[in-house]
Amino acid sequence: MFMKKTLAFIYLTFILNFNVSSQFSYINPVRLSEQSTISLLTIDRADEELFQAFGHIAVFIYDPVNQIDRVYGYGAFDFNTDNFYWKFIRGELPYKISVTDIRTTMLEYGPQYENRSINQQLLTLSTAQKQKVFDILEENYLPQNRTYQYKFFQDNCSTRIRDVFKKAMGDSLKITTTGIEQGESFRYWMNKNLPNTPWARFGMNLAIGHPSDVPNTNEETLYIPDNMRIAFDHATNGGLPLVKNNVKLYESFKPETNEKTSFTPIFAFILLFVLGLVLSYFQFSKNSQSTLFDSVLLFSSGILGLLIVFLWFFTSHGVTMYNWNLLWAWPSNIVFAFMIKNRNKAVLNYLKVYQAFLLLAIGIGLVFGFFKSEIYPLTILPFLALLIIRISLFKINNNPKNLELK
Repeated sequence: MFMKKTLAFIYLTFILNFNVSSQFSYINPVRLSEQSTISLLTIDRADEELFQAFGHIAVFIYDPVNQIDRVYGYGAFDFNTDNFYWKFIRGELPYKISVTDIRTTMLEYGPQYENRSINQQLLTLSTAQKQKVFDILEENYLPQNRTYQYKFFQDNCSTRIRDVFKKAMGDSLKITTTGIEQGESFRYWMNKNLPNTPWARFGMNLAIGHPSDVPNTNEETLYIPDNMRIAFDHATNGGLPLVKNNVKLYESFKPETNEKTSFTPIFAFILLFVLGLVLSYFQFSKNSQSTLFDSVLLFSSGILGLLIVFLWFFTSHGVTMYNWNLLWAWPSNIVFAFMIKNRNKAVLNYLKVYQAFLLLAIGIGLVFGFFKSEIYPLTILPFLALLIIRISLFKINNNPKNLELK
């Protein structure tokens, strides 16, 4: 009897402890004073590095009574992560919340290093709301919560901060997107922030698919830090303006310049098109049967197609699915690039079908505005036109009637 009671006691103790632990919530030991302030820091975009192109955003908490000076940002990653580049390509690189102080933040983004403008929005929050924001940020900074699965459009340094304030303020917070263009897509906002990086713009447009082209909801536009700044300027807290004032902590002194790289994708593809036309003219006039140039073109388009397939099916980015560029970038071109010299019927039939899809892709791009919106990077048009011309030349040179005349 004693043994049964002992076992029952142990069982009940285990169940109670389990329930308590499962409901455990982080309790912040530090209570902010009434003199504490919370600000949103927005760091301007820059063109020096791709990760700077979309700007940055952070939360600054200052409390002179408790000597708290903490800047929270969700954009940190570790270059020493195992298989860093592989995880980055597959969309599996862990990002994390980092904490610094305002002096370090000014040094990092100010004139000493990145030279990017820093804007501060002092927020009008109650003491309870400030405490809640602080608690959430501190809970997120716990070692077991610090990292998260970064998603470029849906879960980044800006959306994370948006969600912190939504959770902390509840229905008191009303975010409006007044001043932000409506009905645009992720791709639109991406391109708007890549005005001076043509190769990055070309590559990213080639890589992302249909989910990037669905019109954004109001909150989805806030994945861009500068849109968050604008939205907070128009947001309210309990019916009153959320932002008390705006202060420019640092104004970048970068001189205005119109210098841009001359070797852009459009220049490269137009040059390739011209060289291809010249080569085609001489090959046609001399009945040349060389297929080396065609093999290079097919192989290049095949590699692009293989990359698109990889990003679609073997990564967790989410926005690289349903990519229309597969209409012209066929992975099978890699194989036929080596078979084209055989000039057999199978190769000729393959090229006829491929040429038809090239024409279809261009037609769809023109009718539905794919080139304008860069679903098809506009810079790829000369490349597609050259493929069509080269396939036509191949068909002419390998026409049975022409072969009999030679």
